[in-house]
Amino acid sequence: MEALKRVALLAVLATLVFSAAFPVPSLGGNAAYAGEPVKLYVDGAEIATDVPPLLVDGVTLVPVRFVAEALGGRVAWDEETTSVFISGPAAIALQVGSRRASINGRAAELLHEPVLEGGRVLVPVRFVAEAFGCRVDWEDGRVLIWRQQGAAAGSGEDAAVTHGVPLDSGPPVDTVRVEWK
Repeated sequence: MEALKRVALLAVLATLVFSAAFPVPSLGGNAAYAGEPVKLYVDGAEIATDVPPLLVDGVTLVPVRFVAEALGGRVAWDEETTSVFISGPAAIALQVGSRRASINGRAAELLHEPVLEGGRVLVPVRFVAEAFGCRVDWEDGRVLIWRQQGAAAGSGEDAAVTHGVPLDSGPPVDTVRVEWK
């Protein structure tokens, strides 16, 4: 009987040591962390993408072309500088790997840099949508984007306040010829 108690005690101690050495990350109660795909909706309609949205450090990244075009924007890609230029209700310039951005010529800082994934550029969805004057909600692993009627679309003010930090209040940045540093 004593031998059985020792074996049980050793098993409990081994489990505690192993658990401390290899912690399991918390899923935070969010389905998207559990491996389920994040879904993207604009005005209630699901937007299908060929590369699934990613949730990285609490920031949802989506393929830029799909979200911009769903919101009435157009996307241009500069291979040489790995930059994306979005025109529409706002003019947005982003560069892969950089947290610096431009909304209507004003510098801003992203919470997460755009990334290349599966041949697509993924960008922070809230930053782009709010720059276009949209409201963004998160609900059960879904990103819900709502175009707001009568809103000052293209002001970019919400994006700068909610999802980015203005870098300066100097002269506007030319969004066609952005010099990345």
